[in-house]
Amino acid sequence: MSAAQIRATNIRSISSPLEIGTCALWFDASDLSTISLSGSSVTQWNDKSGNGRNFSNTTGLRQPTYSATGFNGLYPALTFSGSYLTRTITGTSSSLYTAFLVVDPNNTTLGQYLFDAQTGRFVVGQKEAIGTGVFNGGTWFTVGPAQTGLQIYSFVCTNGGGLFRNGVRFGTIGSFGGLALNNAVSIGSRFSLDSEFYDGEMAEFILFNSALSDGNRQLVEYYLATKWGMLSFLPFNHPGKILPSMSFNNLSGFSPMMIPGSTLWLDAADSSTLTGSTVTTWRDKSGAGNNATSPAGPTQSTYLGYPVVSFNGTSQYMTSANTVPTQTHTLIAVHRPEVLNGFYQGNTSLFRYQISDYVVFPYMFETSPKGYITNFGSTAINFQNSTLLENSITTDLNIIIAVIRSGSQRIFKNGTLQNSATSALTTATTNTLNIGSLGGSSEFYQGSLGEMIVYRYDISDSAREQIEGYLAWKWGLQASLPANHPYRNARIFIPTAVPTSIPLAIKMASSFVPTSISGMILWLDAADPAVFTGGSTWTDKSGTNNTGINGIPGISTMPSVTKWSNGFNAARFVAGSKNSVRTTNTIPNLNVSYFIVARITAAVGYGFFLINNVDGQRQVYMNTTSFPVAVGATCDTITPSLITITSVNQNVPFLYSSTVASGSFPVYSSGNLSGVGSVRTSSSSTHYFGSANGDSGYLSIDVGDIMIYNTVLNTTQRQSVEGYLAWKWGLQANLPANHPFKLFPPPP
Repeated sequence: MSAAQIRATNIRSISSPLEIGTCALWFDASDLSTISLSGSSVTQWNDKSGNGRNFSNTTGLRQPTYSATGFNGLYPALTFSGSYLTRTITGTSSSLYTAFLVVDPNNTTLGQYLFDAQTGRFVVGQKEAIGTGVFNGGTWFTVGPAQTGLQIYSFVCTNGGGLFRNGVRFGTIGSFGGLALNNAVSIGSRFSLDSEFYDGEMAEFILFNSALSDGNRQLVEYYLATKWGMLSFLPFNHPGKILPSMSFNNLSGFSPMMIPGSTLWLDAADSSTLTGSTVTTWRDKSGAGNNATSPAGPTQSTYLGYPVVSFNGTSQYMTSANTVPTQTHTLIAVHRPEVLNGFYQGNTSLFRYQISDYVVFPYMFETSPKGYITNFGSTAINFQNSTLLENSITTDLNIIIAVIRSGSQRIFKNGTLQNSATSALTTATTNTLNIGSLGGSSEFYQGSLGEMIVYRYDISDSAREQIEGYLAWKWGLQASLPANHPYRNARIFIPTAVPTSIPLAIKMASSFVPTSISGMILWLDAADPAVFTGGSTWTDKSGTNNTGINGIPGISTMPSVTKWSNGFNAARFVAGSKNSVRTTNTIPNLNVSYFIVARITAAVGYGFFLINNVDGQRQVYMNTTSFPVAVGATCDTITPSLITITSVNQNVPFLYSSTVASGSFPVYSSGNLSGVGSVRTSSSSTHYFGSANGDSGYLSIDVGDIMIYNTVLNTTQRQSVEGYLAWKWGLQANLPANHPFKLFPPPP
């Protein structure tokens, strides 16, 4: 797939937390105009929320300091060490809050409060011997053990709300009581200003007096991650890694024009089709020549970073020569109305084929929305009685589709059927199209328009779903599609061959998470910098605390971090450095599933990718000093039963998977069955990676992922994990032709 086949446009993002609404506090160290200094000491940090709740400190010895490169050596930050900022706040009573902090703590042993409110005792911080989290109502809700290093905390404070570190959920709030941020409130210490001092850097702090949705929380996380150089810290399935959304106007040849019958296509994401900041001409991309023009044009604008055309609701509109047959047509729009009522102003209509007779969609009459209306049928679907509501909302973009033919009228929003009717329609051709008004003189639309597409017939369900998938991924609305929609978890993609070079955003388009399959007892993910940094431990992501530790303390050492050409980190094991990792917990003897992604950097002879501790009856190994290297596996060294998994060249990654049950040991290379071996009974034991279970068998390898389940995964489950790993590490072309995830990542 060439770069020309993918055209990146704007990212679905925010440029300011204020775009979300309900922002109560916002402190930003990157904005020096908000920071008052006495030398390098901070005397006041001004609130950017618009509420004027500035925090200050006049006590010189207790003032934080400012550094232009205090955060990660690159970005501005305030350093707290026995210091604080404070103020008295009134009038912020709420039962719901969402807090975001960008911080770099220096230690994990002390009680440290990042934020503390006296009334209601709402604390965000670290409690000694407990961890990092939120305190409310006498209870600490923790995100897990405290950690040093760069972190984005996101705490959604409501009953059942989530606690997140770098976009990964580590805790849940059980019962969050209502509180008022009144009286003394502090940043960097207890509200009384005499203890629980934070030790570390703070780059940004944002507090909303509402519980943000997952979508809005992730928008803020993405905003902060990109702003502070932490995008790589977000998990792979975070929309911040996916929604930096390439707008797929032409992905491997797909376009709405692949579906025949289009007579109009207006696309605000294609700036080449728009003339003027006040739009005088909007070029039709259907090829039918139905350009939209206006003497009182709308304006080019953006919504959450997406290019849109905005209509003011009082005077702006466009016209086109486009018409549709009254008995059969499809009308499609991506829009965000600002109001939902009529009175012949505000949000009244987008598609307006009307002089006296009419086809209108969507229509808002007086105080109530009417959806799709026409007088070319029965009164059941005219403006007085229409039941064909599309249910647009004002808080986000909507994909609305009216699929119309005589005897069947159906209305969809974001892929879900909203309403339907079965009226007979009379045969005629509509008047020409007004966009956003009635004849350019009244009933003006107020809102934002991203895209409009018209077909002269009622398109099939398959075609509709393709267009919904295309538009949803283009405009960042894929999460709004129904769970069973074919393109909710994979972009609309018409392959002519298996792609061999896929951009990261497509690799990780799947929202499948391996932990969604029950029984995972180990996940060592070298590509996630939140869990692997080359330090003394390799944090397990399975949720079982099966941390990877130094295999042979005092003899071996932990692997280091390296980066592959795909941009992902991997764990580098070097035989000469005696790098070795061992599990903390034991792994069962039988009914186990294994997955490894690795590559060989040097052919050093006999050694182990994996071996169990008790008797060596579970092995993935190599035994050669030249390339290509045959990688083998066995669960029976006594018979013996040895299976060659694959033969690989230097620095070429491979994907190993297997299941171990009584009498059966099938082994797979990138989903291809390599063989089935016998199984020798063993015992539960810890496992070693990169060495033998002693001071020998060291390898020079890079490891990307290691996963173990305490169950024999069925074929669908095994292939889902294989698909996830293949797309993550760019190995999908190695999957067999009949593998269900050769062309698409696995769904959740």
